[in-house]
Amino acid sequence: MKEANFLCSLACNKEGANVNSNNVGVISRIGGLIRLLAIVLLLCCTFTMVQAQEIKFVEIVASKTYDDGTQITYFTVTEMPTGQNEIDFIKEYTIDKMDISRLVIFPGKTRCMIDGAEKVDIPEVVSMMNEAAALWRKQNDRASNN
Repeated sequence: MKEANFLCSLACNKEGANVNSNNVGVISRIGGLIRLLAIVLLLCCTFTMVQAQEIKFVEIVASKTYDDGTQITYFTVTEMPTGQNEIDFIKEYTIDKMDISRLVIFPGKTRCMIDGAEKVDIPEVVSMMNEAAALWRKQNDRASNN
């Protein structure tokens, strides 16, 4: 109560201002609303930064080409999304758009494997993964706004 009286006196710009319980209640609610607003803004900023991370190609770890014109390539990436639904969407979208039959994203989500045509370029695969992640975010932002 002492703190509320002090805050009320500051708000009234008078020392020893007459404080009643209505003033204290209003000040308490305003302080609570300000704290809530600050938390919401912080969460929104954090969510936006996490969502906007880009998958970046690091290096090819191993690659093997077969007589039938296919290859299996292991490669590493950074900043892979963490949600399983998003990862599944990225895999399906990339397989649909590229000449690959399988895309595996290993636990830990920094190592991947593709099984596809020999001509498949890994940086292009990573670019397609980013396109899929952006589409996923766009669809889910739209769904959450409705």
